[in-house]
Formats: sequence, structure tokens, C-alpha cells
Amino acid sequence: MGGYTMGAKNFILITIFSIIFSSTASSFNPPKFKDGDIIFQTNTSLQGKMMESATKFKYNHAGVIFYIKNKPYVFECYSNVTFTPLDKWIRRGAWKKYIVKRLKERDNYITPLSLSVMKKNAIELKDKHYDYYFEWSDAKMYNAELIWKLFYNSLGIKLCELQILSDFDINSPLIKPKLKARFGKHIPYNEKVVSIEKIFNSSLLITVN
Repeated sequence: MGGYTMGAKNFILITIFSIIFSSTASSFNPPKFKDGDIIFQTNTSLQGKMMESATKFKYNHAGVIFYIKNKPYVFECYSNVTFTPLDKWIRRGAWKKYIVKRLKERDNYITPLSLSVMKKNAIELKDKHYDYYFEWSDAKMYNAELIWKLFYNSLGIKLCELQILSDFDINSPLIKPKLKARFGKHIPYNEKVVSIEKIFNSSLLITVN
């Protein structure tokens, strides 16, 4: 009763195959981001406010994306160096806005072997405390330093030129008291530093989102 016309049958078959194909294709879509991508946000934490105060750059927090058991994490220094689930990291940012950048010649630098070196180096840095004094040592880390050193020590890449502490606005009320408490009258104005702004504007990176 009520048989389908050839046109109707064809329409139904096309619809079914379209649904199957689209669901199959989407399940094989590669992740939007890749291991080694650098993600930037505006963060309202004390650390973020300090970096923003020092550099006057709106993106004050950043980390490196790594996949662990197929789930994306951000390698960052918050109160300490840690791996934070990507979705949680994004929620922590102002308006959940973020920018992701990637090495222009990523595939030439990030191979399975070099990626394993990056992850190994990242794990070795885990749990180090945040460096509120912007010292260029490995005892403690701030975000821009963490990212710069990870790329340099793992891949031999200088994401940007280093600066010195006096390039920062160290008279900021968020920064000066901490430096004074740590160094007294002997603030190391020539201490090597690196800023998130310099990494963000690196000529070696492209924006991917």
C-alpha cells in the first residue's frame, strides 16, 4: 500500500547516506588545535594582572597546548606549573575569549621525537612555583618564561628576543612592592625577561583561530 515513487526513494537514500557520511566524516575530523600550539587569554588572576601591569598588553596569560590521552590540556604556570584541561582554562579567561598561535613551520620542528622531548621537559617543570619577581632562573617560572624556555630547550627555537627588567613598567603598584621586598634597593634592572606580548607578536607564529 502507498508505494514510494522512484524519486521519493532516491531522496530517502540520499538523505540517509548524507547523514551517515557527515557523522562519519565529523568523527574523523582532526582536532582544531595541535600539540605545541600557544594559547593566549586575558586573565583576572593576580599573576595575569601583574603581567598586564608590567607590559600594558591585554593578553596577560598564556600556555602551551598538549594532548594527553587524546584530551587537550594547557601547560601553564598559574600558582604553579601544571597541566590544566583546555575547557577549564578557557572558562577562566575574561569572556572566555582566547587566541591560538602555531609555529609557521610546525611540521619541520614538531616531530614525534621532538614532541616527546617537549612533553618530557614540560613534565620536569611541573609543580614549580610562580615567579612574582621575574627572575631568569629555573627555580621558579612565570608564564612567558615557561613558554620561551620550553621551546628553546626542546626545539632550539627562540620565539622572540629577550628583554631586560627595566623594559617592564616596574613602578606599577602591583610590581614595585614585590621587587622591593625581594631585592631592597638592588633591583636587577638588567635581569633577562620575556613578555607574553613579545611571544604573541613573534614572526615565527601564525594565528590559527
